Amino acid sequence: MSIEQRHRINTPSVIYDRAVGQTVVINLLTGHYFRLDEASSMLWERLETAPTAAALMASCTNPDDLAARLPAILNELQDHGLVAAVTDGTIPTDQPPASWTFAGFTLESFTDLEDILGLDPIHEADPTAGWPQARAA
Repeated sequence: MSIEQRHRINTPSVIYDRAVGQTVVINLLTGHYFRLDEASSMLWERLETAPTAAALMASCTNPDDLAARLPAILNELQDHGLVAAVTDGTIPTDQPPASWTFAGFTLESFTDLEDILGLDPIHEADPTAGWPQARAA
């Protein structure tokens, strides 16, 4: 990973919401959803502006701790389709991330709603039972 490489949240196929000290992230393509605790949400929030790895580390109060873990974290997020490397030159405003402290990163993955989240409620729902009941094969 280059320190000048940028990563962004993989919208529109990834949606997320932050509430009560955690962030819930859903990959609409796979139907998998994820939970980020408060510490992990700090890094996730900073990915909204597609900063470079160098900018992330510069804004962090403990950059050595982040530098040791950042490549693995970004790879994990990419493997789940949650972030994407910015390669086309479309970068949001180059706004430096707010100062923060890296306190670890944990991504909890859930697949139990995969079939329902992947169900097209208009075309694949059972016409008599309705959504979220799938149409009989």
